[in-house]
Amino acid sequence: MRIQVTGKGETEKGREEQSLSCEECVHQTLCHGHDKGELRNLLREFQILIDQMGGVGEGLWLSFKKHVRFLKDTGFVDERDRLTQDGLWASKLRLDHPLLIAEAIRKEAFAGALPEIVAGCLAPFVWDRAIEMDFKIESPLDLGGVEKAFHKTLDLIEDLRHLQVSRGFNSPQVFFWPCAALFLWASGLPWKSLLNVIPVNEGDLTSLIARSADHLRQVANLTETHPALSAMAAKAVDQILREPVSID
Repeated sequence: MRIQVTGKGETEKGREEQSLSCEECVHQTLCHGHDKGELRNLLREFQILIDQMGGVGEGLWLSFKKHVRFLKDTGFVDERDRLTQDGLWASKLRLDHPLLIAEAIRKEAFAGALPEIVAGCLAPFVWDRAIEMDFKIESPLDLGGVEKAFHKTLDLIEDLRHLQVSRGFNSPQVFFWPCAALFLWASGLPWKSLLNVIPVNEGDLTSLIARSADHLRQVANLTETHPALSAMAAKAVDQILREPVSID
């Protein structure tokens, strides 16, 4: 068996030094035999796999550098490729759109907000279907305050969303109705009344509330860096996890 490792510009002597003589190899028949070329086939398959993985690895590396560059430009990573102070607490958020929510927190979109407002403003980032619903929300409760908070949040993260799109990243569509739904539910509106106000599938509404609770828990974990917001998020969890919505 003769295995050569050659590089561009190698001399013939260098090639010979990196070679093994097939004539002296006890596995010559296994490798080169007419009916027993298993090892040679295995080596060929291994080389193909290396080539394939090389392409994947290069793609992953380019994607990694693209993400790091974006995080540097947005202040979550410094020039030494280390997390900044904002990057450290933002990295703890296990969310669907962590950078958008982290940006809203960093820009103090929820400063002084009540639990139901916090719940409402996080809910649009939970809904992952690009479907706008054509209906007018007629609520027994005033939605003016939460609508104002919703648009304030969008305004504060607009620059980051624009940068995401310009750099080739996806940025979700953000609708108001999930915000209204969670605000009303956290404010104590009965379930049947909520279904009348928000005409969506009951299962979808239950899922929206449950997932919003998961997101709120993540924000509630920011006790050291954002104690006031953490407390409001924890209260919001208690307010939305009531019958018929429950999480084991």
